[in-house]
Amino acid sequence: MLTLKNRIVRSATNEHLSETDGQVTRAWADALIELAAHEVGLVISGHFCVDASQRADEGQPVLDEKTDREILRYAADGVHQYGSKVLIQLSHSGIKAVSYTHLRAHETRHD
Repeated sequence: MLTLKNRIVRSATNEHLSETDGQVTRAWADALIELAAHEVGLVISGHFCVDASQRADEGQPVLDEKTDREILRYAADGVHQYGSKVLIQLSHSGIKAVSYTHLRAHETRHD
């Protein structure tokens, strides 16, 4: 059971605060923490893709083995300090993935 401090929920949206490679940023974490500081009881992050090659756009963060766990922990701890909870929405864009983003994830430079 998930017990919330109130009924205020921030629905999942794409914050567009990740790096172009999908890595989460301190700005992303700070945005979630700010919501909790303003009494949002449940903060649901924008959709994280589970496959870097299948992102919806360059602003979409990726949750995989390369994700910076320290920033995830910073976000969770920051949200929790205000008594709020945080969830990450997971997604996979599949055939709807932006081909440019898909190609950039697999680019190999031959300089």
